[in-house]
Amino acid sequence: MSQLTYDQLAVAVTELPLVEQKRLLDMISSRLEKNGSALPATTANGNQQSPVRLELTKDQLWIRDNRENYRGEWVILKDGELIGHSKDGVELARAVRSQGVKSPFIAFIPEEDLPWAGF
Repeated sequence: MSQLTYDQLAVAVTELPLVEQKRLLDMISSRLEKNGSALPATTANGNQQSPVRLELTKDQLWIRDNRENYRGEWVILKDGELIGHSKDGVELARAVRSQGVKSPFIAFIPEEDLPWAGF
């Protein structure tokens, strides 16, 4: 069996009847769910019912769980561990670099969360 490129596959899928496209989507969703990921569930008319579930990194989990304690500050994390925090992100980054930390996760935690449309 020859390998199809993404573009070739996309054209082939869009040429399928909608019923077959839905069948393909169901098969892909089932496989993703078994692997710990999922596509949004859809209703019969194609409307999404739930958001995509994604795996969060250790650093993202830390921010989710600790953000209230660091509002208005920059945080630097490494593998889910807080390395430092400060209102001055530039100085904090310099201090962490001087400690030899390679590839830290740097984030600013705003005073309040704003709506996000996912663009």
